[in-house]
Amino acid sequence: MKIWIIYDSKFGSNKHVATLMQELLSPNHEVQVAYAKRISPKAVLATDPDALLFGGPRRIGNISYTIRSWVKRYAKTLQRKQRRMKKIAAWETRGEMKPETANAESKMERNIYEKNLKTRELWVNLIEKVPVEQLPQELLSLNIINETSLGNGQLEPEYESKVRAFIQEFEA
Repeated sequence: MKIWIIYDSKFGSNKHVATLMQELLSPNHEVQVAYAKRISPKAVLATDPDALLFGGPRRIGNISYTIRSWVKRYAKTLQRKQRRMKKIAAWETRGEMKPETANAESKMERNIYEKNLKTRELWVNLIEKVPVEQLPQELLSLNIINETSLGNGQLEPEYESKVRAFIQEFEA
């Protein structure tokens, strides 16, 4: 299968996830990886891909503008050409709540919970825009553990096993 992996990344976490996905898929598939700002949907479609994996950060309760607009343009291009992908799947990275506040019953925590539900809905709506033969799998959410005031933390310790399981499901 020809697979494209498109990502958006500010601090490198999503690029790292995309590269790991490429490593896992490459033994059995032809895989290309690109930063969404550096490749157009038309250029990807010109390679006649079978599948698309895409992902990026959740920013302030929304999907990053870069990945959201890229996928919408890709979906429109597919529709114009009356084409369908065989498979698609998506992932996101998001800031992790601090352990000491994770169980707090504050208004802020309820707002964060509600934004998480809203963001999941936004991902589902975005995924559904892409014409596809096979129903997409569940969104992969990976936590970023913020250790600095800049917000450029590390991926959660379990991220590799989560990505491996995600790719196994994608290949099934």
